[in-house]
Amino acid sequence: MSLNSTNKMDRPFLYRVNFPQLALPGRVYIHRLGLESSPYGRLDESINSFLRIYQENKEGFTSNTGSSPNGKDSDFFLATLYRMKGIIYLDVICYGDVPQEKWPGNPDVDPVRCFLYNPAMKYTSPKAYPFTCGDTMIVQGLEEQFRRTTPDLKTFLEAKIEQIPGLNQWVNEDVWPER
Repeated sequence: MSLNSTNKMDRPFLYRVNFPQLALPGRVYIHRLGLESSPYGRLDESINSFLRIYQENKEGFTSNTGSSPNGKDSDFFLATLYRMKGIIYLDVICYGDVPQEKWPGNPDVDPVRCFLYNPAMKYTSPKAYPFTCGDTMIVQGLEEQFRRTTPDLKTFLEAKIEQIPGLNQWVNEDVWPER
């Protein structure tokens, strides 16, 4: 990827889909890996895949997995959706222990959780998968760097791509579904 390019084909993420209205609010980055040439690269199919995984695995999104010393639930998540060998993967990283009185603080970060969705078999399953790709880590870092400049979670979650320095070089489009 060339960071100096204005060509959207050079950006690894097709969309950044924002879900501030979920019980655990967050964002899903739709990576072009395996999705660009499949029906799941279409925005509606990607959103539906995410929502199916989210609905069937809510506990995996809302409960802390033990990385927080105080055992608190997560405050928000950032995730990446991609496809390999016909399977949809969702790498989820949850951030917690940043209540308003401690904002912006230094959040606890749960280990990566991966959920698999096989569209042909219509099942989802959590998977122990304690890593993600470099593209994901870069946008997560840009998000976290920006989050620390905001006054609260609501402001952070309402931020557009253009407000986060450097993010527009990695993502083609911001999406705010009405759900």
